[in-house]
This record gives sequence, C-alpha cells and structure tokens, in this order.
Amino acid sequence: MKALLALAALALSTQALAAQVKPTKDTVSPSTVEHVFIIQKETAEQPAIRLIQVDNGGSSDISALMSPSRLYMTIHQDGEMFDIDANYPIARAAQDVRVLKFENGVATINFASKTESLKEVKHMMKVDLKAALKEIKTAVSDFDETFTPKSSIIVEEAKR
Repeated sequence: MKALLALAALALSTQALAAQVKPTKDTVSPSTVEHVFIIQKETAEQPAIRLIQVDNGGSSDISALMSPSRLYMTIHQDGEMFDIDANYPIARAAQDVRVLKFENGVATINFASKTESLKEVKHMMKVDLKAALKEIKTAVSDFDETFTPKSSIIVEEAKR
C-alpha cells in the first residue's frame, strides 16, 4: 500500500522524483485489462516485458475521470520446469498511455492524469528495470525453482 501511495504522488507530481518499487502479489482479473503494451517479446535469452493498463472500476467517492486506469510493468520468463513472473505497480491514475522506447533496460512512458480540479497533467516516466532483469537472468541460469522476485525497479518522472 505504501508503494502505491508513493506512486500516486509520483504520478501526480511535476517534479523529478524517483521511487523504488518492489514487486507486488496483486492479482488482476483479465476482464479489467484495458490494454497490453508489448515492450519486449520473450525469447530463450530474454524475458517478455509488458506494460499493462488496468481499469480501476467505478467509485462513489472519486470521479472516473480522476482515476481511469492503473499501470503495471510486468516481466515474464518461461522456464522448462517453472516460470518467473514479476509485477510492479507504477501508476494509479493514468490515461492516454504510450510507450515511447525501451533501451538498455529502461522504458520511457507517456501518460496523462487529472488533478482534483480536473486539470490534465502530462507525464513522462522512465522505468529502470535493469536490477530486476539481472535478478531474473540469474534465477533462470541457476534453475532456481523457488525463486521469488525481490529486486526493485526505479520509477522516475522525466523531464519533457
């Protein structure tokens, strides 16, 4: 919960802040998935990386305009005996989402959010996955069947 609150502040901030985000055990119902952005396709040498946009659902105390979607960065690697999944919540209120690029383990994402006065704020976010990708590569090469991701990713508001 603390990570989600920190990310909400990050998503609504206009300052360059960085947050370390731990993997979550959140589950997402397939019926709430609005969009899947494929950042990197899975091969034998590299995991699949996806940005998942999930509907927050309705609420009686907050406008749907205020909280349209949340975003998760996900990493998945098939294994012969076990699979590896790491899921990271990176924004709680996002719309008009676009993935701009993925280079050297860092994804650049654009999205918009709304303030309490319903003013639209545009964001550019950099998501550094290098530590998580290194951890997953090591687990795959070690054939670690009990592996649970622990590495954080770094989410940072970038200058536009």
